[in-house]
Order: sequence, then C-alpha cells, then structure tokens
Amino acid sequence: MGVILKYVVAGLLRYWLINLDYWQTIANRVEIATPLNSWKRLIEGVYLYDHNINPYEGDSFHESPIMLVFFYYIMKHVPFILPVLFTLLDLLTAHLLYKTSKAFIRILKESQEKQLAEVADESKPMLLDDAQLKESAEYVLSVYLFNPYSVLNCAGMTTTVIQNLLVATALWGASSGQRIVACVFIALATHQALYPVLLIVPVALILAEVNKGCTKCSYIRTLLVFVLSWGFLIYLSAYIMDGSYKYVYNTYGFILTVPDLKPNIGLFWYFFTEMFEHFRVLFVCAFQINALALYVVPLTLRFKKDPILLATVLIALSSIFRSYPCVGDVGFYLALLPMWKHLFTFMQQKFIVGCTFIITSALGPTVWHLWIYSGSANANFFFGVTLSFATAQIFLITDLLFAYIKREFTLKHGSSRQVDGKPAKLMDLVTCATVPGIPSHLRDCYRSGVPDLPAPRRLDVFLSLLKKLELQSQLDMRLLSSGLLRSLRLDGIEQSSVNAIETEFLLPFRASSFQFNKFKILMDIFLPSQNLVQVDEILPIAEKCLMHKMLSSTVRQWERGDENLVCPLSAQLGQNNNMDTQSNSRVISRCPIEDGVIQTQWGTISPGTVIAAVAASLESQRVSVTDILNANIFMEDVAEPLMVSAKQEWVDDIETLIPAVNNTPILRRQSDVADIGNVWVATLAGDLAEVVVNQGPRVGSIAQNMVIGSNNRWNDTLLPRDHYLFPQNLTVADWQFTDAEILAGIDGLILAHHVPKWVEQRRSLRLSQVLDMYYSNEGVSFDPSIKACNRQNLFSDIVNKGDLLVETSRFAHVLSLRQITVYVPVEEMERMAVAAVNAFMDYAPTLLRRVHKACEMLGGAPVVDLIVATDGSWKGYDVEQFMSWIGGSLETNMQRGSISLLHGNTGTWIAPPSYNLTTMFSYIKNFTDEWPNRLNLPTVMSTILQYSLNKSVAEIANNASGGPSTVVLIVSPSDRPSAPEMDRTRELMALLRTSYFDVYFSYVAEDLSDFQNINNEYLDYSELFISTTSTSVQDIVAAVDTFLVKSDIPQRLMGPQCPFNNTVFNQVEFEDFVLPNRPMLYRIHPFYLRLQDLIRVQFRNDGQGQLLVCMWRGAEASHNCQTIEQRGIHMFNLTKPCPSPDFCLPAYFTVTATSTDNLCANNDCRLPHQVGYYMSHAGLRCLPLQGNANTSEPFLKLIITSIYIKKENREFFKILRDAKELDK
Repeated sequence: MGVILKYVVAGLLRYWLINLDYWQTIANRVEIATPLNSWKRLIEGVYLYDHNINPYEGDSFHESPIMLVFFYYIMKHVPFILPVLFTLLDLLTAHLLYKTSKAFIRILKESQEKQLAEVADESKPMLLDDAQLKESAEYVLSVYLFNPYSVLNCAGMTTTVIQNLLVATALWGASSGQRIVACVFIALATHQALYPVLLIVPVALILAEVNKGCTKCSYIRTLLVFVLSWGFLIYLSAYIMDGSYKYVYNTYGFILTVPDLKPNIGLFWYFFTEMFEHFRVLFVCAFQINALALYVVPLTLRFKKDPILLATVLIALSSIFRSYPCVGDVGFYLALLPMWKHLFTFMQQKFIVGCTFIITSALGPTVWHLWIYSGSANANFFFGVTLSFATAQIFLITDLLFAYIKREFTLKHGSSRQVDGKPAKLMDLVTCATVPGIPSHLRDCYRSGVPDLPAPRRLDVFLSLLKKLELQSQLDMRLLSSGLLRSLRLDGIEQSSVNAIETEFLLPFRASSFQFNKFKILMDIFLPSQNLVQVDEILPIAEKCLMHKMLSSTVRQWERGDENLVCPLSAQLGQNNNMDTQSNSRVISRCPIEDGVIQTQWGTISPGTVIAAVAASLESQRVSVTDILNANIFMEDVAEPLMVSAKQEWVDDIETLIPAVNNTPILRRQSDVADIGNVWVATLAGDLAEVVVNQGPRVGSIAQNMVIGSNNRWNDTLLPRDHYLFPQNLTVADWQFTDAEILAGIDGLILAHHVPKWVEQRRSLRLSQVLDMYYSNEGVSFDPSIKACNRQNLFSDIVNKGDLLVETSRFAHVLSLRQITVYVPVEEMERMAVAAVNAFMDYAPTLLRRVHKACEMLGGAPVVDLIVATDGSWKGYDVEQFMSWIGGSLETNMQRGSISLLHGNTGTWIAPPSYNLTTMFSYIKNFTDEWPNRLNLPTVMSTILQYSLNKSVAEIANNASGGPSTVVLIVSPSDRPSAPEMDRTRELMALLRTSYFDVYFSYVAEDLSDFQNINNEYLDYSELFISTTSTSVQDIVAAVDTFLVKSDIPQRLMGPQCPFNNTVFNQVEFEDFVLPNRPMLYRIHPFYLRLQDLIRVQFRNDGQGQLLVCMWRGAEASHNCQTIEQRGIHMFNLTKPCPSPDFCLPAYFTVTATSTDNLCANNDCRLPHQVGYYMSHAGLRCLPLQGNANTSEPFLKLIITSIYIKKENREFFKILRDAKELDK
C-alpha cells in the first residue's frame, strides 16, 4: 500500500468513526477519556469561558488556558470543522513520526558507521542496511495510522491528539537539528500534560549529536530555550486568565495531587481509593517521583550514546506511570517501536506481551460492563485488568532494553564462545570450589579452649537455631537451604594427627575423611550456590558451632580415652587385639562418635542430608556424566590417567552393561543421556555410592558382605549429646551409610518430592516450618499424610529400586575417580552397585520398623514462663538432664514461653530467663559455683517476688494486655524446710498472692505435707502438688510429665497499670496464634474482676481461618461459645462479674481453630496453618503497682520486703530506677 493511500484510508476511518451514532460512547469510554483530555470536559470549559465564568474555579476543567482559547475560537466560529480538524491533526502526527523515524534511522546508521571498527567479523551481517532503514520508517507510519489505540483516541476527539502532535513535532525538530522548534514544542506539551518535561534530556542529547560542536554549550542552549519557552507559556496563560495564576492548581496541581479518582487504565485511581488519608501525601510523592524522576538519571547514564532509544523508553514509562493515562498515550509510543525492529530477534517476551495486550484490551470493556452496568463484578476486576495491562507494558520496555544490550554485546564480541580454543558448553557449575580446609568463620569451633555448647542435639534445638537464621537473614527457603550448606556444613572433618600442635596459624583439623569427597562433588557440581547467610552476624560462636556440628556428617573414629566409661561391655569383648592404626599412637575407638545427627521422636537423623535434599529439589537439575568429566572444577582433583580411562568409557559412547531392576544385565549404549539427579546425590544414591566405593573393592559384589546401617545409641535419651557407633569390624571403617543417614535420606526424598509444590502454593513457607510439621504427629498441613510417623508407607511410594540402582551406579563411578587411585571399570562398578542397592533394600524395611512410632494426636504444651529450683538431691548433670527434658516437653524453643533455673540454696540465677535451650545451656556451662546442697525456700521465694516485680514493670512498659503465666517448679524430693523457713515462706507467699497473680507453684516431693501448708489463705487454683517415690530423674520426669506438662495451664489476661501522676497506661491488643486441634487457654484472675460493673473481652480473627471462642467461669460445665469467621469479631460481656468481694471465680477463655487456609506468614507464626487473632479487653481492674497510698499498701510492703531481703542486689535497684523513669 502506498504512503498516500495509507493516509487516505486512515483519515477516512477516523472521520467515519467520529460521525458514527456511537461516537458519544467512544468519547466517554474510561480507556479513552480521562479528566484531563475528555472532550466533554473541554466543551464545558469553553461554555463557562464563553459566559465569563472562570472554568478553573470548579473541578471539571483541567486543560491549559492556551488550549481553552484555541478551542473557544474554533467552536465559536467554525465548529463544523472539528471532525476534520482532529482527523488532520492525527494524520499530521503520523507524518511527523514518519519523517522523524527516517531522521532517527539516519542517525543510527551514522553511529553504526563510527563504531564499525569495534564490530566483530561474525557480527557484521547484523548491521543495518538501507532496505531495513526504509522499511522501519514505513512500519512506524503504518502502526500509528492503523493502531486501534491511536484510531480510537482520535475518534474520541480527546486532547491527547494534540499532545501527541506536540511531542511528535518536538522529536522531528530534534532529529532535524532545529533547537527552537524542539524546545518550544516540548514546552507546549509540558504545559499541557507536565510529563513530557522528561523529554528535554534525550532531546538535548540528540541536538548535541546532530548539530556537532561544543556538547556542553549545546546542552546549555537547549535547556535555556526550553525554560524560557515554558516560562513564556505560563505567563501567557496567566495573561489569558486576566493575570491570575490560579489555573496552575487546576492543571499542574491536578496532575500531581490526583484528586479525581475516576477509573482509568492507570495505577493511581485504585491505589488511592484504598489509601488511608493520612498516608496519601507520602504515596502521592512516591508515585509521582516514580513517574517523573526515578528513571531519568540511570537510563541516561546507560543509554546516553543512544538518545533515540532513551527518548522512546522515557515516553513509554511516562505513559505507563502518569496519573491519568489513556490508550492514546500507549498508541503513540507503540508507533515508535518499529524503529527498533532490528532488536526484535533479541527480545524474549514478544509473544507473552502481545497476548496480554490483546486479552486485556478485550477484558477491560467486559469487566467494566460487569462492574458498572450488570453489578456482577467489582472494582478489583477492572483494576486487575489495568494492572495486567501495565505489567505487559513494563515487560515490553525491559525486554526492549535487554535486547539492545544483548545486540550491543553480540556486535562487539560475536555470537560464538570458546574456552581454551574449544567451543564452550553452558554448564550450571559453580566456579568457587569447596576446599577441605576449615573456613575462617568456623575455625573457632575447633580451637582448644572453646568448649562445645552442652545443649541437647535434638530436633527442637536445631529448629530454634534454624528459625533464628531464617528470620534475621530474610532469605526464602531456596536461598537459605543452599546457603546453610555452603556456610555451615563441611563433611568429613577429623583431627589430622594426635601429635599436631595448634598455633595461631595452624589448626590440626581438616576435611580429610571419606565423607568430604561426596560433599565436595555435591556442592561443586550438583548444588552450585552462593553463601548468602551471614552466620557471624546472626549466631554467637557457641550456637554457630553447635549448628555446624549438627549439620556436618563425620565420625570421630579415633580412641578418646573414655571408652571404658561410655562403651558397652559387648563392644569391649568383641574387640580384636590387632586393631588397625593409622600410626603407632592412633587406634580406632570401639565406640566412635557420629557427628552431624540429631534426635527426633522417629529416630536419629542427619539434618544436613534432609536440608540438602530440600535445596536440591528447589534447584532441581540433572547433570550428564560427560559434563561432569569435562568440568575443570572436577578434573583438577582427578589424576589424568583416571580421567583418560573414564572418558574412554563414557565420552566415547562404548557399550556397557546396565543391570535391570531384576538384576538381569542388558546391553545399552552409554551416551549423554546418562545423567545424575542432584536430589539422588544429596540423599540415598550419594550415600550408597560411598558404600560402593569404600566397601566394594574390599568385599566384592556380594550384598551379604556389605555393611549397611549401624549399631548405635545416644549417650542419654534425656540429654542427647554424643551419638555412639558400635562397628562390626574394628579393623576398618564401615560406617559409610549409618542409620541416621538412611532415615535422613528417605525423609529427604519424601520432602524433595513435595516441597516445590508446597512452596508454589505458599511462597512464604519456611524451612523450619516444613521440618517442624514433618517431624510431628499431625504431619504437613498441605498434605497431612506426609509425616515421619508415616515413613514406612511413604518409603515404598517414593523409593524405586531401579531408579536408585541407576543413580547409585553412575554417581559411584564419578565418586571413585575423586576418592580412589585405581580406575574401576563401569561394568565392575555396576555389579558392586547392584550388591549395595540389594543390601540397602533388605535392610531399610527392618530399620523403618525398628524406629517406627505410631502417630498420636496429642494436645499442645502450655505456654509458660518456667522457673525451676532444686534441692541437694541432684547435682549438675542430673539438673541438666531434667532441664533438657522439660525444655523440650514444653516446646520452649518453638513457643513464646521462657525457661530459667534458680539455685535452690542461694536463690541466685544459674540460668536467667531464656527463650531457647541453647541460651539456657550457655548459662549453665558458665556456672562455676557449687550446685545446691539443700533447698532454702525463703531465698527462692524472694527471688520469685523480685522476678514478678521485674516482669510487671516490663509489661507495663510494653503496654502488654496478656502473656504467659509464670510457673515455679520446686523439685525437692528429699529435703524438708525448717519451721522458721516455713514461717518466712508463708509470709512471702501471702505477700506475693496479694501483689502478683497468675503465678503457679508446683511442688515435687516424696512428702508434700509441708508444701501443702504454705498457702492456706489465697486459694486461686494456682497450686499443684506432685508426689514422687524416689529422687531419680526418670521417676520425677514421669510424674512432672503427667501432672504438669500435660495439664492445662492458661495464659493470662491482665488489667492495666493504674493511672499515676496524670499518666494513663494504655494496653495494646494481645496477638496470638492457634493450631488446629491445639486449643489455647486463657484466664482472667479474680483480682481483675472484683469491684467492676462491666468487663468486655473482644476476640478479632486475623483472617487465616475460622475460630471457635468459648468462655466460662470457674468450674462451670456449660461454655458460652461463638464461631468467628475470617476477619470477624466477637465480644464477651461480663456484667457484675463478682457477686461479692469475697466470692469471685476466674474467667476462662479458649480459642480453637476449626478451619485453616494455610495463610499464616507472620514472623511469629510457628507453622503456616496457624490462625492468628487479637484479644483486647476493657473494664478490668487496674494494677496499683505505682498507685497512691490508699491502693498500693501491699505493693509498698512488697518493695520494702524485697529491698530488705535482697538489698545487695543492684539489678533490683536498676528496676526501681527504670520504674521511676517510666512514671516520669
């Protein structure tokens, strides 16, 4: 079609649409008309101006005064030419763009010729030729003339037609070197719509390039002409309006402040409709900075050598992010894209963007009709379409920029790549190799004088440290899991020599055992990653080293000297006299210690293996054997003769025997399809390959001779610190595949099969949550059948013997090249792999049956602040055992409660309140005084009083309205207090009961008579008496578990501090979370209910599921229950809660999750299927801790008594000073 014919057809089409009966519908469409460019508003402004009414006094007209006068004269004298005028103006815009594109392409060609010397020979066919240049200009013309966006914009007679003409004229003037034309028309466009001001930057660059000469002088002249032109237009507009500048607010001010929120195709209207008014200014500024200033500087710095592209991109960005965009803006910049037709081959999102443009253009009018006319949709539908439309435009612009950079790079460097003169192959292999030396951030873990943290190596301890890393690193599960392996795991660490001397520069430890070889290949080849976890900034040294040793698989195999104490007699009797030694002084221990393992309810596991499986599943890949053999990072550690032999078998495509599942060998060709999955390497196949490589050459391919699994036990089930192995053969290591590694490998495969799907459903899912759910009775919330107690059934579904055999055989061959010095042919390696897999498949079911523990639906542990004090029955290790057990049973690491340990004799803190067991055991490790030799109840009680005061002051400072109750556990199985101590204890108990509430006392003793007589006056359901028959830790653990851990101890809701010195102490809502089948219990103590007329307790559902809340008084059997839907609220009213001051029952509340949406993403959410809620209350009696003399007499007694008893305690006086400051 000739150029003239295009103009004629496009002009007739526009004129016809303007004269259609449906023209009014087109002109009023929200996609076409906005408050700025609407023809309807323009007519209204002209009408007001014609009747001597200032159109800027109202809120309907927002065009510039120049446009107002221009259309006033046309409509006054020749209104009939308006359809022809708009058509001709749009055709003129198309013609100017056509001329501009020709000039721009000429500039591009000149720039290309200047850089010809830098173009690679193979890239010269990519250079632009004359035919392409001519073709691009014609495409620009056609796209503008026949683009539906441009056509409808003209048919709607919007003032955007004129704005497009002004911008096109400015671009034409710049391409032609006419500075005055370019600057004047940019000023006109800016005066009309403000956002074209961005174009002064690329226009200045273009003029400097076209006109040659002094570049800086050109910039200054361009800026000066623009500023003078814009200033003149502002003055002229004021002159038109009789010298008034009030029009500025209704033009520029209207654009910037966005007061009219009528829907359009932009992003402002919906956002500011939902915006709270006090945030409006902040976000208006943010949005306008994004539209006017954010991109100019970075894009100019990067694309200053191609100002034409810069102009195109800035026009597009301003069209997307302006406050009142329309399709006319989009159609204008789309017409410029054909100039960059040579970049289209480098763009990757063309199809997606094109489809999105078509779909959103069709959906927009559809959902608008459903929303406005049918009433079957809402604003969210239309905004969703406009948001998708904006996203597609952003994809288009970024794709164009990336395409430009790719082409620029390809022109300079060519399209082929070579490494060492050979064609390069793209491999996803890390270039930073894993080395056997101890990393600098882990060296403190192996220096003498840095004792291990004596915390139990148990799942709850591991999860507490993992959660701390998650919350403070703010990494998602994919980055965190791989980062943990890179920063904290290093397998195979052992002491290099018993006689090695440690110095400042020499550490006698390195990763030299067989486990390191598999770990190195895993991290270098199959899990390439970066260390993004800044461990030193998150964990203290003791916790970091504990985490490292729980993640790193190794066996401390050499004799330690404690074997006669810790090794069973059977191991000693079975020991051979001729023990294998590495040197004359090194002997293999008859019970080596396995590191890198933790205790769970369903067997001991290796957490490093489980995390590696999760990391591999989230970065799933299969790497061909030939790619591994050709990788420099692998070849540098393998002897050249071994590499030659391996490549002959694998790379040269020879025939090999591949065993079938039924052990019948079949012939198959070996080629690049022989690949290995990283999930298999991280789990079962990796460990089985270690068995093949380490045991196969010694025992041959006989399954019965291969050792799979291990005989093992923990040093202590209550305080698991050392995991002992009892090898079958003391002359050689046979722990290549221990029970812990087998269970972890199975668990890892199970989780790897599901985790990617779960992460897709809930992006905020954390690694600690996955492990916490899997190793629980309830299972993973996304699929409750996935849990460790169902491991036996899942094993048969997940582990396929044939796949395991193939993966093991291939990886064993790769591992053997790195670990042994003699080449093992593929055929022989496969026979040994068959034996290892058969041995594993025979042993695994037996192991799973042995560690199996049926799933039990148990309630949750109470959330409490626990304080433990003991008598002289136990010494250090007994106390540590008990504290380890009760901390795990109360789930202290995973809940909001704390745990602490008091010295039963002196009343000092052995371990102050801690929120995880690692902190508590750090205190215990640093405790150097003697352990209690008796129980001194008055000193313990005085410390409890002081603790209660400190806790109350802290809660007042934090405006707390609820929290855990305090539980004081007195363990005194054998000691009995004296009569004077009992009298003093009764006095202190009476003082505490009248001053602090929700403090529970639990006594464990053989004779409870004395303890039952401590509190005879204040009966508030807060005493628990536990009888025991002996002083053994196991007996007391059983009793405490039954009567304390499994009891219902409610959290507390408490009243505020009474007003003091005209200061009112407000309280904030108490936020909590509840799991399905684990109701949360709360209590309001009778003190807060007395003397009150009306008490309101409100529960507000945070929206992650449905709740059932219940209330009752005392021991009432009937409960007042109410279901609260998502985002719902329910309030309980207690009118006259206490019939008399002497008789008042506590009020109890329970919250139960009846359904969950797996949406809990709060940092305080332990698991994703928790349901969050808020509690608030009003009317509770205030706490007169700092009140007047009439209300605070018991509290003053308490303070004086506390000072008398603990006058030497400076911390107490610090608390009082803090309280005084709080009063101020």
